[in-house]
Amino acid sequence: MKVEKRGLQRVFIVNSNIDLTKGMDYLLPHLIYLFSEQSAKMAAPSVTSFRQYFILCYNMVRSGYIPVFPPIYLCAIKNSKMKVKRIQFDRYGEATEMYIGDYELPALKNNEVMVSVRVAAINPLDWKQRKGALKMIMPKQFPKGIGNDFAGIVEAIGEDVWNVRVGDEVFGTMDPKYPGAFAQMLITAAKQVTKKPAQISLSEAACLPIPCATAWAALFIKGNISKNSRVLVNGCMGTVGSMAVQLARSKGAFVAGTCAEKDMELARNSGLNAVYNYAANNQWKDIAPFDLVFDTSGFMQPGTGFSLLRPNGKFVDINPTPGRILRGLFSRKYKMTFATAGMKHLPEFAEIAGKEYIKVNIGKEIDFSDAINVITKIENGEKMNGRVVINI
Repeated sequence: MKVEKRGLQRVFIVNSNIDLTKGMDYLLPHLIYLFSEQSAKMAAPSVTSFRQYFILCYNMVRSGYIPVFPPIYLCAIKNSKMKVKRIQFDRYGEATEMYIGDYELPALKNNEVMVSVRVAAINPLDWKQRKGALKMIMPKQFPKGIGNDFAGIVEAIGEDVWNVRVGDEVFGTMDPKYPGAFAQMLITAAKQVTKKPAQISLSEAACLPIPCATAWAALFIKGNISKNSRVLVNGCMGTVGSMAVQLARSKGAFVAGTCAEKDMELARNSGLNAVYNYAANNQWKDIAPFDLVFDTSGFMQPGTGFSLLRPNGKFVDINPTPGRILRGLFSRKYKMTFATAGMKHLPEFAEIAGKEYIKVNIGKEIDFSDAINVITKIENGEKMNGRVVINI
């Protein structure tokens, strides 16, 4: 996008390879309108109707802006580039490597969507990526973005996108190789987003993708549970554990959970069939055996988990270490999984959340300008009593 200044007036000229000779039915889905220099940096809501088109022209003239071809004050974004603010880092390392900087969005591909981010949720994966835990699969180029889960409004879609439309409120996640949700705007694969149900807020929606996908993979892909299954969630009050409890209960399973003693009363009120202090593991055997033991905390020894299982039961791990993996190699009961295995089920998470089977405990909402400070505190072990989301 090129910006020319003529006296007190500003002209935004389309710089794109889209075919401007086509009609407005073709052009409008590819365009966004801009009311100020600030909105040139942050995409405003999309123009999707002729009524909006004429209102926009009227407001443009009243504001003293000069129309350019096409005769509307807007910026073509499908194949052009724009700069946005995001949290990023120039090398792998500690929290001090993070800063808010400018990022030029790449051209939108046919299978991608551009989303104006309203809310982003903080997950442990965010700083694991920044520290280099996934550097073997991440590209070598810097700077790299940070942040994975988000909710916002679709601003543009690629030619092959069918699951969402411009203007939809959506939630989703980034490809783990290309994080960058802590930004004013992002581009991600269309399969990584889904429409937000009206029954939940953008903040609640942003908290769903990674925890729900991880829990779903453990419960239904690795564990194959049903309404007749018996499930034990070790760490039932954590981010993933609480989602596992709610997803399993939504399918009618019997669910027991373990947590810290201070959280037991809250856990009892969350719909669990039985709650135990994780430090008193001898008590768990009272209601064993289970079809699935899901260790979300990484503190249960596989041998302990195996002892609580039925003959065909599964012990699912999301915190595999070399020692745990080696122990699991000698048993068919041991399974490990990651969020990526369950991410294709985003529409099902939305459906379940829309039926209010999933509740998100948001402990704190913060401004974008304070995000680095708060991420650092959480990374260093400060408790926030719930999920933390960033208002972009």
